[in-house]
Amino acid sequence: MATAPISIFSLDLHWVRMTILGAVVMSLAYGSPATAQSEPEISARQLEILVASCKAGDEASCFDAASSYENGEGVPKSAIKALPLYIRACESEGDGCAAAGFIYEGSQGVPEDIARAVSLYERGCKLNSANGCLNAGVTYNKGEGVSKDVVKAFSFFERACKLDDNTGCLNVASSYDLGEGVAKDSTKATSFYERACALDMGVGCFGAANSYRIGQGVKTDVAKAASFFERACELDEGVACTSAGISYTRGHGVKANVTKAVSFYERGCALNDSQGCFNAGLAYYHQTDGVAQDTTKALSLFESSCKLDHAKSCYTAGVFYAYGMGVAKDLVKAKLLLDRSLAIDPELPYAKQELSNLE
Repeated sequence: MATAPISIFSLDLHWVRMTILGAVVMSLAYGSPATAQSEPEISARQLEILVASCKAGDEASCFDAASSYENGEGVPKSAIKALPLYIRACESEGDGCAAAGFIYEGSQGVPEDIARAVSLYERGCKLNSANGCLNAGVTYNKGEGVSKDVVKAFSFFERACKLDDNTGCLNVASSYDLGEGVAKDSTKATSFYERACALDMGVGCFGAANSYRIGQGVKTDVAKAASFFERACELDEGVACTSAGISYTRGHGVKANVTKAVSFYERGCALNDSQGCFNAGLAYYHQTDGVAQDTTKALSLFESSCKLDHAKSCYTAGVFYAYGMGVAKDLVKAKLLLDRSLAIDPELPYAKQELSNLE
């Protein structure tokens, strides 16, 4: 067997565009953030009062009571009991319509009725429920339970965005990006990515960052791109943290700073971005400026990245075990990791040769 590895890869500094930027977000929204999530749990007696108020015609109380039944506040959870209360709330409370529609999606013990769900989403949207507009858009975009209609879907997404729904704004941006349901327009796409970002949607910030980085629909502005990458990272978008790290490594829109770069790579890794783990691992292995060499830490980062199906990381971790770099030599683990690297990327340079060296 050779006494030293054939090669250790260099930092991976290629930029990534998130796959979500090529498709509409298809998840359904549910509930009223102001009511269903922020209020403390209520007692059984308080629930009785809400139900009585509901029967007396107070639709807001109907919604609160329904939410309590669905969340099991003061009573056992019961979507079946919640549903008629949400429907009563739907007389004037848009979020009640959206919540009832969500239950009719069939995920909570109530028989599925997509057509009824869509009807409720549309009514909720008319009553200014952002969730209703978003969910109506999703169902028309998917064409499940209704005829697929991307133009109609776009109009609902646009309405959701006007009601300050960040996912609605992101879907409008994606629609303009793709030309789906509306004429393709990169400038408008960037504007709506920024709008989604302003509403704390990390993917929106990431989309805006990429638009400014490559000058898509806007004038290239690498400083603005770097700022959007950092904001997206603050909102827990792992790939954006890694992109911010690349900005600091390259000095792209910011002053080059290896320490900051590694911090962003590690943040990306913690958010399950394999490239972030890989780049952080290499920084600790190569002893870059401001970062002390730590082969044990490097190996841990490579192994984390390998678990996220990053072929180069599996290879590098295999090499560490093969040659006892930062860890006791373990040829069995080395072979397993090198095999995994080739399973992910059969054409990965050096991996086959390193495997043959283990023979």
